[in-house]
Amino acid sequence: MSEFTHAISEHVRKGVAAQDAADRAAGRMTAAELDRDAMIVERRSSLGEDLATAIDAARRAGRILAELTGSLYDVEYAESERGSDVAALIETARRALTAAQAQLVQQV
Repeated sequence: MSEFTHAISEHVRKGVAAQDAADRAAGRMTAAELDRDAMIVERRSSLGEDLATAIDAARRAGRILAELTGSLYDVEYAESERGSDVAALIETARRALTAAQAQLVQQV
């Protein structure tokens, strides 16, 4: 790092530190705290969206399996324990995902 770059970096660091101190003294959140809070909101939203997507995928998988064991009558699933085992696992996964979704922290 050149001396000039180092001097600029040091100037910015001191400015940020001074602004953080002023924000704390005034009872305001610092820029880093605001950034962290924004990231939390974004990640919580992503978590909710991903759980909803997973629940929908589990429902679709259950419907597809129902077709394979029903109208399409795939012997491998319809006439063996494999079909009922897969159905039970899919339903267990869907219920677990739904329970996880219910535990999410709601945004205010």
